[in-house]
Amino acid sequence: MRKEVRIGLALYLLADYLSATLAWGLLWVYRQHTPYSFARFSSKDLFFTLLLIPALWLLFHLFSGAYFNPYRKSRVNEIYRTLIITFFGTVLLYFPFFQNDAP
Repeated sequence: MRKEVRIGLALYLLADYLSATLAWGLLWVYRQHTPYSFARFSSKDLFFTLLLIPALWLLFHLFSGAYFNPYRKSRVNEIYRTLIITFFGTVLLYFPFFQNDAP
């Protein structure tokens, strides 16, 4: 693999990780400041999940083949793959993180 391709792939992975971290952090802040939020998390939980959850999203996308040959992709296939991975990822993340909130 050429050096330019490796650098591009590393930037692609970094951008995906940062966007997943930002999305999870915003969701965490939203859940902490809503009146209907039953679960209160500590800052230790926040830092742990800011490392774990984006890494899980990267693994989901890695297993779907999103990071193989990043310069030869179809936009339609990327949208379809992203929607499918997002659906299954949210279902898998819903049960351990949101289902166990005590009323």
